[in-house]
Amino acid sequence: MIRQLVTGVAALLALAVGGAAPASETSPVTQQWTADPETQFLLDMQVRDLLLGNGVRAYDTPGGPCVLFGDFLTALDVPMKLDLERQKASGWAFSEENRIEIDRESQTVTLSGKRKSIATNDIRTVPEGWCVDPAALADWFGVGVRANLAGSVLSLESEARLPVERAVERRKRAERLAQRAAFDLASLPQVKLPYRMWRTPALDVVVSGGITYSAHSGLEVDRNMSVYASGELAKMSFDARLTSSPTGAGGLLRMRAYRSSIDGGLLGLLDATHVELGDLVTGASGVGNVAGNGRGALVTNRPLRRLAQFDTVSFEGELPAGWDAELYRNGQLLGFSVPTPDGRYLFDDIELQYGKNDIEIVLYGPQGQVRRRVEEVLVGDQQIPPGETWYFASASQPGRSLLDLSGRDGITGSGVRAQATLAVDHGVDKRLSVGMLAQTLLLEDERLTYVEGAVRRTFGNALVELTAAVTDNGGQRYRARAIGQLGDVSLSAQSTFNRNFDLTKRSDPLEQEHAISASVPLKLGRKTVPVSASTSFRRYEDGSTALSAATRMNMMVNRFNLAAEVDWERQQFRGPSPPPRERLTARFVGSGRIGDVRLQGDVDWNLMGGGGVSRAGLNAYWSASETVDWDAGLVWEPSSDRIRARVGHIRRFDFASVALTAEAASDGSVAAGFNMAFSIDAPGGNFRPTAQTLARTGSIEAVVFRDDNDNGRRDPGEPLQEGALLTAGHHGEARPSNAEGLARVAGLQTHSPIAVGLDTAALDDPTLVARDGLQVVVPRPGVTAQLLIPLVGSGEVEGMLLGVSGLPREGVGLELVDRHGKVVAATRTEFDGYFLFEKVAYGDYRLRLASDSANVLAARLSKETRVSVHPDKPYLRIGTVTLDGEAPQTASLQAEFAAAP
Repeated sequence: MIRQLVTGVAALLALAVGGAAPASETSPVTQQWTADPETQFLLDMQVRDLLLGNGVRAYDTPGGPCVLFGDFLTALDVPMKLDLERQKASGWAFSEENRIEIDRESQTVTLSGKRKSIATNDIRTVPEGWCVDPAALADWFGVGVRANLAGSVLSLESEARLPVERAVERRKRAERLAQRAAFDLASLPQVKLPYRMWRTPALDVVVSGGITYSAHSGLEVDRNMSVYASGELAKMSFDARLTSSPTGAGGLLRMRAYRSSIDGGLLGLLDATHVELGDLVTGASGVGNVAGNGRGALVTNRPLRRLAQFDTVSFEGELPAGWDAELYRNGQLLGFSVPTPDGRYLFDDIELQYGKNDIEIVLYGPQGQVRRRVEEVLVGDQQIPPGETWYFASASQPGRSLLDLSGRDGITGSGVRAQATLAVDHGVDKRLSVGMLAQTLLLEDERLTYVEGAVRRTFGNALVELTAAVTDNGGQRYRARAIGQLGDVSLSAQSTFNRNFDLTKRSDPLEQEHAISASVPLKLGRKTVPVSASTSFRRYEDGSTALSAATRMNMMVNRFNLAAEVDWERQQFRGPSPPPRERLTARFVGSGRIGDVRLQGDVDWNLMGGGGVSRAGLNAYWSASETVDWDAGLVWEPSSDRIRARVGHIRRFDFASVALTAEAASDGSVAAGFNMAFSIDAPGGNFRPTAQTLARTGSIEAVVFRDDNDNGRRDPGEPLQEGALLTAGHHGEARPSNAEGLARVAGLQTHSPIAVGLDTAALDDPTLVARDGLQVVVPRPGVTAQLLIPLVGSGEVEGMLLGVSGLPREGVGLELVDRHGKVVAATRTEFDGYFLFEKVAYGDYRLRLASDSANVLAARLSKETRVSVHPDKPYLRIGTVTLDGEAPQTASLQAEFAAAP
């Protein structure tokens, strides 16, 4: 506000000087007007309550103001190219359909194919380029444009929100989220979500059916149903999944009860973070351990975040029929997955790099749904903190479900009927950890027990692990592994030696294995292309050997993420027969967008023996609107000499998502089907269907109201607020509050703290803010957390910060804190020392330096500055604030407030 006042005064003085000057040949009030850069105006471009860009230069001409065209395009971020040499400009505004072509030589402008003339004074030549009349800009761009030189404002008027507005709003929202991320979650209000003896489960339901006809099998009818339920029983979470068979007979039922806590504290002295009964979904890891899944029980105090198995990690999760999944590591596309027969996706043994690995799994549904699972997996000395001990204990029957309706329940192909596992890991110091694992296996006709010890040590940017395991029948296995970073190159290597170490029924027990791999980012022009290569050698007890090599390349080309893999293997058998076998295959995968169409494709190629392409597929997905999607697919299968084509139509309603598909093949077979997905929950005891996924994820429901008396409770007569949007970082799918003040965000990651706030940008009253700012919620599957969010009025606080020398200080962080020491607002000073706190809730605060600025400057504010924002004084100017060169203050805020008069 101070700067706007100064700018306005300068503009008035400029007008006064211009009016007092005598008319001359170069005066802006004569017909022979020429531009003088010294008489320029700098206008703030404003649309609604947003300021766009860094200002637009303008001139005052005899015919009225004109605006520099280049500044106008830059402020609006419009993709138009201005060629001053050819006196032409072309591009589009706000949408690709609104094409604009300006030709000064022919004095014409073409708008979406319609040509019209340019008036003589619509475009003037000035030293900076073109200066365009605001009325012409309004005609060309379809928005109202009004230049107010006296007020130094260029106003835009548009019924629809402009793309640049939405971009600014997204950027501001991201800035607010970034500021929120800097807060210590433990210092924010914690919303407790107590367990109940019974909580009605939320249901995710998928119903599908179809008809297939082929000359070989005739007419077939398939029908499937999958129901996933999550709720609470006996103060534990439970989930269940019922899947029917394609024929409608039999099926699969998986159930488990569990409880998780990110802070631990479960089961008393065990201080567990997770306990689970029923159909287990996790297991331990060791040199040769059998996965501890299947029906059973487990308890652990390991962190709930994903842990690496040294240099690999596996991901598994629910994937209903019709869905597919992509996995990315640090932005690189590593693979696709389709549903397994039991309705899950599996990415097994994903290779990791030393340090931080950002893993993103993207799930695409048949109704156009997109679900993202983002996890960070660390490799290095961050895995086990010094002094901490992690344990894992489980007992289960691998491969067997708690209840199997298909009648196929039995032992696994490995011959393991049951297993019991105990694993303990301890962090000795920041770089050294040790571990022990013991496992007992009940095979078909015997029991086998083995014990394993491990030592892990980091050396610089490398992690080394040595393990040794022995069985009760004398078998031994030794393994050495290393992973590290050398500059930009990631390296890993391992060697394994076996001696009669056979845990399962395998016809080719491994005797030794050696492998090495490397990944390096190659610079190809301006692009960085990650390239990885690996080779391995295996020898088996029967004397046969296998030598293999693989390479992978991943790159971004425009909007496409492309990957290529080449694999070679040669198997040598003992004796003259059979002869050696050799294979060389290639695989190409890609995912990206062309306009609004998302494409996904893959090609498998046999490069030896004249095999050629073994399979090729291409899928396309297009969103016609927010509720309507189309998808199409084409698959070529040379082995069966068949081409299959598929098209699907998806429509999303508030209560469900429905997809219709049709498929045909070159062999004359045809198929048609449908898929309907919906969820059911029971808020307030009333069941209701919704298209949002609820059972697998967490959700939050909040009542937003105006807290007129500022007591934090909703009292009779206090109005409910419509149009408020819940924010939960980058998580979930939010919907604005309705007329009853009810706002909802669903699809939240479970068992992880999330800071929940309110985005009030869409409210009719821009001064309203959430009274409590952020609240921390730990979502649980199928459970809807209930919140009250009171809204109060807000104001602004502005001033100017000067250094010890009396000069303005730029980039200094400032904070407003309440009497409890809580930071309620933060900002940074601009180039002229000006600072502004926006949307400060009514209350009494104290101004202080942010800790980072106080430490860097080794300074404090020269005097205590208290701020009171109230309805009768919502806009506060505190004037000039000066830094003092003394050490930062260390007295507690509570004591200072108590001592204040």
